Amino acid sequence: MKKRVSLLLLAAILLVSLVLITPAGQARDLTKLGLKASYDLKGNTVTYISWTADRMKNYLETDPVVKGRLKEAEKFFNCKFHFLQTRDIPATNMARLMAGDSAYDIWNSQTRIGYYELVSQGAAYPMGDLLPEAFYKGLSHQEQQAVKILEFNGKIYGIGSTHWGGGMWNVGSMVTFYNKTLIDREGLPDPYALYKENKWTWERCDEIVRKATKDTNGDGEIDQFGIYRVRPFALMVSNGGATTRNDRSGRPVFAMDEPAALEALQLYADWKQIGAVGGRFLDGNAALDMHQVYEAHNSGYVKMKDVFSIVPIPMGPRANKYVYPHWSPEVVIIPVNSANPEAMAAINAFLFRESDVSRNLVLARHVRTREGAEVFTRIQREWAGETKYLYEAFGGATGMLVDLTIKEIINGEKTPAVGMAEIKPIIQGMLDEVFYKK
Repeated sequence: MKKRVSLLLLAAILLVSLVLITPAGQARDLTKLGLKASYDLKGNTVTYISWTADRMKNYLETDPVVKGRLKEAEKFFNCKFHFLQTRDIPATNMARLMAGDSAYDIWNSQTRIGYYELVSQGAAYPMGDLLPEAFYKGLSHQEQQAVKILEFNGKIYGIGSTHWGGGMWNVGSMVTFYNKTLIDREGLPDPYALYKENKWTWERCDEIVRKATKDTNGDGEIDQFGIYRVRPFALMVSNGGATTRNDRSGRPVFAMDEPAALEALQLYADWKQIGAVGGRFLDGNAALDMHQVYEAHNSGYVKMKDVFSIVPIPMGPRANKYVYPHWSPEVVIIPVNSANPEAMAAINAFLFRESDVSRNLVLARHVRTREGAEVFTRIQREWAGETKYLYEAFGGATGMLVDLTIKEIINGEKTPAVGMAEIKPIIQGMLDEVFYKK
């Protein structure tokens, strides 16, 4: 009898365990988002198009939190799913639109990958005209900000994002990583202490960069560097500058020739010319590194020997607050010929949810100190849509021209003013071609 009771108890425990770890009961109440309770796509295939489609599919099929959700969505929406991985965006999207193959497509896009090309050519559906306010209020803070800044000609096209790993947390904003072990050893000011006193400025950052740069073994060569990587676009934003601005008519105009941007380029050039830029942060021979938050996970900083932490990009002399410039905001968009655009928004909301990745998990992947966790948390609340550069007309040959000019500036071949004056007409011409068609 005892054996039978034990077996029954074991079976009950196993049943409870299976309930806890399997994806049963994942159906989402879409009515809370102002949508219909259900949608019937009559067996059609929904195609996600993205440069990350393979990772997206793998996440939905293998991550313990969402495993099984894809099959549940197939039943819930009466559809099938296909994930089309391609770097050929927006050409692939436009080809499918022209051929009439995109009626059940969902397109992943970024400011630097396809977004503006697609919306400027009328290829995307203005979802803000269709979806209720409750839908957008149900998005994460990062998604809401991305949707807002990516309005085009007064229309909202984005419906949120797809995710894995960092989830819908903002890990794409740029910060300053600092090697606390190195800085303490050198007796340099602590960036976090400066930040808390609202004194984390270009001037104090410059002090650290210069004093940390040295020859430590006496061989005549610099082997400890002030900063591993510099993001000049982030410096521009941190000084109240920008790469592009909208004029009073809404027309995007080139802004890298403004004083705030020129000063950022000059600071970068100064650091480069004194040999302060180099080394490798992961190896512990660079005091600082300017990069996206996710670099802590992607480059293995969370496993490095030295203690590291993060602070915002330092404030420039023309700024009065800290900013967190995003590398490249992204949104999901729906093609203009969609057979059921509302259902596509419902599918994306069903598959990708803010609650899927916990705060503790994402913190563990990206920070190692209490101070770093505090800064990370502030980014989640305070990111206001600042980005590296919003209008990604700097791609292709034009992007190479910008990069080449910046290289000439930091190598001392041109002043920032001369370099930017030379390329301004070219960049403005591309901006006008894409965004200011009459």
